[in-house]
Amino acid sequence: MRRIIYLVLVALSLSFSNIVSADQTLDQLEAREVIVRYFDALKQGDTQTIQNLLDGDLLTARKPLLNNPNYPDHLINVYKDMTYEITALKALEDGVLAVDTTIVMNDQESREKQYLLHRAERENTATEQLYIFAEIDAAMDAY
Repeated sequence: MRRIIYLVLVALSLSFSNIVSADQTLDQLEAREVIVRYFDALKQGDTQTIQNLLDGDLLTARKPLLNNPNYPDHLINVYKDMTYEITALKALEDGVLAVDTTIVMNDQESREKQYLLHRAERENTATEQLYIFAEIDAAMDAY
């Protein structure tokens, strides 16, 4: 009986520690979700979702492409065989989150990219959410 009580207490302790760590990394979990949605949208050629996930200068630079009616087909062709892995999530200064990724194109070409996200509020939205505002090639080693 003591063994059962001990195991229940250990299980409850582990559960509680998982809840606490989940609360501490809520922004990181949200950042992961944004990146997953971004890559899914690239593979599906979903320019509206991509536009909804980008912000700042990155959005401004990509808008002409995202508004091009031929761009969705291009995205599907380029990214259809892409795989990716999120390798790190880091909190930087001023509420910026950095998401490091490894992207593999056609099972051979591998690239390291970092996505910088920040929390912002847009017109017609009641709450702030995370947006991608920069995409950095790791080879450029800039941040």
